[in-house]
Amino acid sequence: MKRLGCGSILILIKDSSVTADIGEIRLNEALVADTEKVLVFCPCCESQFRVSVDKKQIPVAVTGPSHFVASALRDEFPDPYPEV
Repeated sequence: MKRLGCGSILILIKDSSVTADIGEIRLNEALVADTEKVLVFCPCCESQFRVSVDKKQIPVAVTGPSHFVASALRDEFPDPYPEV
């Protein structure tokens, strides 16, 4: 099985049309697994997946570890969206 990354490196080399496609592949894997939220530990991946969610209209929430933990503790921690 071939595995791809999130595609964020392509943003750095200015090939953003392909990045949303790669992000869509990854996020569709989450949908197949019946996932509503994706927890991402890499800030580059978090940013890339949020761009893909917006561009491809994918119904998955993307969150980082700080916001996830704060939410689990029922604390208000502002989500840095759209900045990561």
